[in-house]
Amino acid sequence: MKLFTTSQVKGLGRGSKVLVPTINLAIPPDFEYAHGIYAGYLILTDKKSHEKKQYGAAIHYGKKPTFTDKDISLEANLIDIEPQNIIDYDSEHISIALVSYIRPVQTFIDAASLLHEIHNDIALIKQALAKS
Repeated sequence: MKLFTTSQVKGLGRGSKVLVPTINLAIPPDFEYAHGIYAGYLILTDKKSHEKKQYGAAIHYGKKPTFTDKDISLEANLIDIEPQNIIDYDSEHISIALVSYIRPVQTFIDAASLLHEIHNDIALIKQALAKS
């Protein structure tokens, strides 16, 4: 499992408003993976204590064709934790690790169909992370 260092970037806010909240990430220069959905981990550093905390994550890498976004993005939805319970982290120093490939990026007919698939993905991701 290779660890990449990155930082948070501003997203469009669509995840927290319409789908599931995500942390949008700068794509590391040596990040050479197929576009798709991955099971993985985000490692965040507490601003005050500098302790690192690992979170299981559903990770999207690629375009977002359901919304006709042409830009490639990297974003992570932290699973099994509510956004308000995430530590106050250093957004400039985030580590990401991919554990397993779940599926390719797909186009859905609407946001509701995409949200349904995201929930299916999260169930598969939990299984993959339990085995890692």
